[in-house]
Amino acid sequence: MSAVDVRQMEVTVMELERKLEESRVERQKAVQRALVQANDEIVHLRDMVTALREQMEKMRFEKQQAVQEAIAASSDEIEQLKKTVQALRDEMENQRMRHGEERQAHRVASRDETQHLEETIVALRTQLEKANAR
Repeated sequence: MSAVDVRQMEVTVMELERKLEESRVERQKAVQRALVQANDEIVHLRDMVTALREQMEKMRFEKQQAVQEAIAASSDEIEQLKKTVQALRDEMENQRMRHGEERQAHRVASRDETQHLEETIVALRTQLEKANAR
């Protein structure tokens, strides 16, 4: 081998080493870009997961609040209905008692009137008998 051939081989080896180094650098840059991109995606996904968790928690809280409000409204309505039922029962009892008292008063009045009429009949009969006896 001649000195030119050796020199040409040295140049070729240096050129190949340079290309190999460029290739390594390019590969490292590609790996770094992929890592950055993957890291950005991970951060984005974590943010999305956090936002979704917060949204779910908010929805759960709103649901609980709506359920509590519905229960409170139902409880209020039930309490009002119970009071209404009790008031109606009380009124019905009062009416029943008044009706009973009115019936009793009518019976007493009827009995008194009957007794008065019987006394009047007896008195009139006695007067009639006295008048016929003369």
